[in-house]
Parts: sequence; C-alpha cells; structure tokens
Amino acid sequence: PSAWGDLVSGIACGGAAVVVPLYLGEVSPAHLRGALGTANQLALGLGMLAAQLLGLPAGLGTLQGWPVLLGLPALPALLQLLFQPLLLESPRWYVVMGNDIMAEEMLVQLRDRPPDDLEVQEELYCMLEAARRGHDLLQIQLERSLTRASSHSSCGSNLGAQSQAMGAAGCGSALPAAHMSLDDVAQLRAPPIWQAVATQPAVRRALLITVSLTALQQLSGVANLFNFSSTYLLARGFSDATCASVAVAVHASNVCATLLTALLMDYLGRRRLLLASTFGAAACAALLTLAAASPLEPWAPPLCIAAAAGFVGSFALGLGPVALLLPAEVFPAAYRSTGAALASSVHWTAQFATTFVFLLQAERLRAGA
Repeated sequence: PSAWGDLVSGIACGGAAVVVPLYLGEVSPAHLRGALGTANQLALGLGMLAAQLLGLPAGLGTLQGWPVLLGLPALPALLQLLFQPLLLESPRWYVVMGNDIMAEEMLVQLRDRPPDDLEVQEELYCMLEAARRGHDLLQIQLERSLTRASSHSSCGSNLGAQSQAMGAAGCGSALPAAHMSLDDVAQLRAPPIWQAVATQPAVRRALLITVSLTALQQLSGVANLFNFSSTYLLARGFSDATCASVAVAVHASNVCATLLTALLMDYLGRRRLLLASTFGAAACAALLTLAAASPLEPWAPPLCIAAAAGFVGSFALGLGPVALLLPAEVFPAAYRSTGAALASSVHWTAQFATTFVFLLQAERLRAGA
C-alpha cells in the first residue's frame, strides 16, 4: 500500500509541477505575473516549513503522532476539491484552441470588468496576436483565415469595435470581428515542438533557456540539502541540536526569501534575481563546505546554520520561482504547455540524478570511515 501511495503522490506532484505555474502565468495580469507566479513557490515553502515544525519531537514527530502527520495532507486536498468549481479555464488556452468567444468570457470574469472594457479587449487582442504569431504558418494561410472571418462581420461585437479602435490608435491591425472556427484551428495547428525547435529560433531559444535553468536549479543540490542535511551533518559529527536548527532554518529562510521575491519579481526583473540568486547560492555553498569540513571547530555549527539558510534563501530568491515561471512567459502560445512539460521533465530528471549520486557518495564515505 505504501508503494502505491508513493506512486500516486509522485504522479500528482509531477502533474502539479507543470500545470500550476503554467496556469498562474496564463491567468495573471502582466503586471502581477511575477508576484502571483511566486505564490506557488511560497505555498510549497510554507507547506515544507509546516511539515518540518510538526515533525519535531515536540509536535507530531513521535511514534503515536506520525500517522496523523502523514494524514494531514488530505485536508488541503479536500479543500482543493471543494473549491475546484471556482477555477476558471485559462483564456490563453481557449485562444490556442481557436475559441475566442470563451476566451473573452473567461477574461471578463477573471478581470471582473465589462466586456467592452478597453484593457480587457487590448489584453485579448494581444493574446490572439501572440497565438497567431506562435504558429509556424505560411502567410497565405493566415490571410485566408482572416478573409474567412471578415465575411461574417455582421456578427461583430464589442471585440471588433475595440480592436478597430486599437488599430486606429496604432496598436496594430484591427482584429477580425468574428471568431475562428474549430475547422480553422485544425488548419492552423502548429507543428510538433521538435520540428519547431529545428525551424523556429524563438522556440529553440525558449527551450534552451528553460531546460538549462531547470537543470541548473536541481544540479545545485538544493533537494539534497532539504532531504539529507540532517543525515549528512550527523555523520560529519555535528550534534542533534545543530541538525535540527539547520532543518528549521533552511525552511524558514525559504519562506522569507520567497516573500521577498514576490515583492521584487516585477520590480527588479527575472534576470537580476537569477544572477543574484546564483552568485549568492555559490558563495553560501562554499561556506557550507568549509563548515562541514571542520565540524569540531567552535565556529562550525553557527556557520553551518547560517550558510545552509543563506543557500536556500539565495535559491528562493531567483532559481526556485523564476525557473517555474519562465516557461509560461517565454514560449510561444502554441508550445507553452509542451515546453513547460519538457522543462519539468528535465527538472525531475536532474533531481533524481543528483539524489542518486549523493546517496552513492554518502555510502562510499560511510564505507571509507
């Protein structure tokens, strides 16, 4: 039963790791996309911090308490099922599927504004244009679809009027008044992502950036610090108190740094946070190595706690949230979901590799000792 539970939990975690950041990136307004995208990382950090605190011997970390601790995740799962009807479909997904009417309806509900609101229509217009540019189509196919749509101009609505106004204001060509049919979408379906990578520089760059970043994120070893820090430090000669302090400090630092990132993400930009995060994590890793190499020195335990907390805090400043957020921002609309899935696959593969290598190294260290 435990193995089946781990399997189901792993599938759920893998799916959520792809869908949640992608969904948040697609439904968020542009000026809040960074902050709302970071909310996913913040929720993960709060959950891990709560689990760490509840798992202490003073909490539920006892022989009688651990079954309760393992059953607690059922509560947020039940809440998710309860509030699931309140979730709206992503308007960007409807745009990719060619259903502009439903995209407009979802966008109106998400922004809580009337259908003829200029900002709503401008956002919808940008979604439609981005989706069409993302397809690797011949110009004749696009012109044919626009010509077919314009023949139904009698069905025009506020969308047509607003897009014409935007076109007159210099925001681009006016949007056709009618909506594309599903037959049109079938004709405009983009080629597979492997083909797009070979022929479209935008897709190739997006895939290279997201895959490299997710690999770097896990090859930093952050998962091993979360999962095996206590075991490793005990083997190196640190006390139980130091190991417990490190475990709590890294989770608390993760939450605090993620809160800071939510405030700075849309102000400083992704690139600056990534650079600061990478250099900060590298410096703290060097200090942590120094402390682990001298466990008997009086300065080693406090340095170990500070370095571990600093490493995780630096990670949460950029490498953690930005790597999850970027696929929803850099991929063309037609390849956004596939690109996010590929990036997530690299994420979990790199995490498995680092964990496997670490366990091998730890076994060799124990054998050598």
